[in-house]
Amino acid sequence: MTERELHLRGDGHTIPATWNTPAPAGPAVLLIHGTNGSRDDVGGLLRRLAQALAERGLGSLRIDLPGCGDSELPQTACTITSQVADVTTAFRWMAGQPETTTAALLGFSQGAFVTALATTAITPTALAAWSPMSRLDLDGFFAGLYEIAQREGSAPMPPSPGFAPWRFGLEWFETAIAARPLAAIADYTGPLFILGADQDDLTGPAQARELFAHAGSREAQLRILAGADHLYNVLTSDQHKAEQAITLTADWFATALLKETTR
Repeated sequence: MTERELHLRGDGHTIPATWNTPAPAGPAVLLIHGTNGSRDDVGGLLRRLAQALAERGLGSLRIDLPGCGDSELPQTACTITSQVADVTTAFRWMAGQPETTTAALLGFSQGAFVTALATTAITPTALAAWSPMSRLDLDGFFAGLYEIAQREGSAPMPPSPGFAPWRFGLEWFETAIAARPLAAIADYTGPLFILGADQDDLTGPAQARELFAHAGSREAQLRILAGADHLYNVLTSDQHKAEQAITLTADWFATALLKETTR
């Protein structure tokens, strides 16, 4: 896998990115991390997925969303609107490269929420969602945080292993509340793969099932990994579930995208 570090031009800022060129030419997948993640993401999950895609002849692009990773922006610049804008910019850049024959998209956790919304502006040949957030659950993980943000302008994310401190800006909540990812996924008709986890205590397998229930694709697949948490156990000593998630997804993309190139 040959990686190249890039800085794509966003709207008044740069988007840190890592590009794995399909060689000599072929499909490529844009990989989008979750809340307070980065383009490698926790436990290197997205970097490891990029490696698995490369082993199957697929390229990939990973980016840091606004306020995340190496982004020059503050954390409060991370809104649903700004994330969708950067995903759209990065996808169009990737799809426009001479080596890219087909462009696809994957979102992880909140990244799945964002990528679903992005399909109203871009049309990936195939779409995958890991541990997806299908809606803003103000009674679950985000309970009380919106009220804090309304009072103080931002709210701290509860401490979570593997993640640095993070603050949600008020605009993040307001744009998330206004967003309609389920309506967007109902309008997406390409191949769709949703991977949930039955021990997920953040978005829960229910949100993966909800996204699947609203899918407009006739080629939608849902898989719930037994014994896996929100991060597919990547922060534990047993990497079996993480490797299973990576292998299932890389194989699915290879089948879906290479099938499209032979049509």
